[in-house]
Amino acid sequence: IDNGLPPTVTINQASTQPDPTALFPINFTVVFSEPIDITTFTNTDIIQNGTATGITPWGITDSGDHTTFTLFASAVSGIGTLIPSIAPGMVTDSIGNPNLAASTSTDNTITYENTPPTVTIDQASGQSDPANGTPVNFTVIFSEPINVSTFIASDINNQSGTIASSLITWGITDSGNHMNFTVSATAVAGNGTLVPSIGAGKVTDVAGNNNLASTSPTDGSVTFNDNVSPTVTVNQAVLPQKDPTNVLPINFTVIFSEPIIASIFTPSDISQTGTATGITWSIADS
Repeated sequence: IDNGLPPTVTINQASTQPDPTALFPINFTVVFSEPIDITTFTNTDIIQNGTATGITPWGITDSGDHTTFTLFASAVSGIGTLIPSIAPGMVTDSIGNPNLAASTSTDNTITYENTPPTVTIDQASGQSDPANGTPVNFTVIFSEPINVSTFIASDINNQSGTIASSLITWGITDSGNHMNFTVSATAVAGNGTLVPSIGAGKVTDVAGNNNLASTSPTDGSVTFNDNVSPTVTVNQAVLPQKDPTNVLPINFTVIFSEPIIASIFTPSDISQTGTATGITWSIADS
């Protein structure tokens, strides 16, 4: 027994589909109001109402109940929107009632965008050059919003500068629009030039496109002359260090106010002003 009503159909973004995207497949969920005759539902039934071009071909996967399907684009040659629809009368239910035109209940538009973001790095406004203290600030501008989780301090290098990257600690502050950032050298253990750069393929935009290598259209270099001596404190290590004790090792915590060149901090630098004798010191870097 059939109610004689034509099947309705909705097309929406798939639940986990990113939008915008540069990745394939691009997935939509198609839901009919009742099981259909699957032989009547083919990719030639799909009409593209968006601006993207070269969708070759649409693919259709049946969930198994002949009611819910995944519609996917496996290739797109021209950027723009994908808005698939199904005209009335293209698909029939199991006894031959033709479908009504497809509608959407949430969102049936996905933007395909495959343009890599560009990025520039220059001295921040107001940054002194030369500088003798931290932070040393640079302004980083991407050409479009990025996925901020992909932009991390290890993406920044100082290959064009004269201070080894290993001697610099970088910090990143988002302005809030995910395009404009302040990159700061928060600690520098050396003198020379800071010229931060970001290599290609380190950061992605929200569609998943990898960035192009950074450029510096104005001035991306700051000369750093550190004339501030690091301070240092030496204290008993926290528990489990006991005082008094007869158990070795006997631990102290040494804290410098900024990163040091670890290779020149040796046990011979340690002076013992107490009364114990015959001490062998060792140093472990955190």
